Amino acid sequence: MRFKPTDYAKAYMETKPATQDILGVVEKHGDMGRLEKILAEIEKLVVKEAGGRMINMEFARKTDMVEKFKFKPHDSVHVSINPLLVAGVRITIDGSTEFDNSLVRKINTLWHTK
Repeated sequence: MRFKPTDYAKAYMETKPATQDILGVVEKHGDMGRLEKILAEIEKLVVKEAGGRMINMEFARKTDMVEKFKFKPHDSVHVSINPLLVAGVRITIDGSTEFDNSLVRKINTLWHTK
């Protein structure tokens, strides 16, 4: 039977097994192809339990601006490069709160207000 990644994550949080144990369970159920999603769900729950936030930052190009932002010690910060932003940054916190200061958003806003 296939389980949702969130089911695996909840089970992990309840039992706190060793890493090899969770991998064995995932493999036993034939879900190794979804391991990345399962681990991402586990990370979300672990970070939330510790009082942190999941923060995704997208920059248009490589930058050292990440150090200028202030994060809590338990925050999980993922940084990626997205050339489609053209310029600027897009920050998503816990998958819902978004700060979009990209050139693409600004152009789209101008385009749709006329």
